[in-house]
Amino acid sequence: MLTASLEELTARATSLAAALRAAGIEAQVVPTQSSPGGGAFPTAELPSSAVALGTQSDAASVEQRLRLGNVAVIGRIADGRLLLDLRSVLPRDDTELATAVVQALT
Repeated sequence: MLTASLEELTARATSLAAALRAAGIEAQVVPTQSSPGGGAFPTAELPSSAVALGTQSDAASVEQRLRLGNVAVIGRIADGRLLLDLRSVLPRDDTELATAVVQALT
């Protein structure tokens, strides 16, 4: 996960966002910064790509619905938006992530 390139992460985020939009979920690819080690190195940051879900006004409710889904999805709220950072998801789990988000939000 640490060595994934920004280009790879952006391509995956683009695919995930397209799949979510096809299911009627508002999703946009946004640049972000990841903290390696789940925050263990608070001053270190890596460029990443995330999928922003919903709007700023509903970030907390979207986060709660995802967390309480059949498969829990944990994102983070930054600048008032719920972000799913692809640096913290293994590529083999992208399809399962999309399915879990669709199930929780539709």
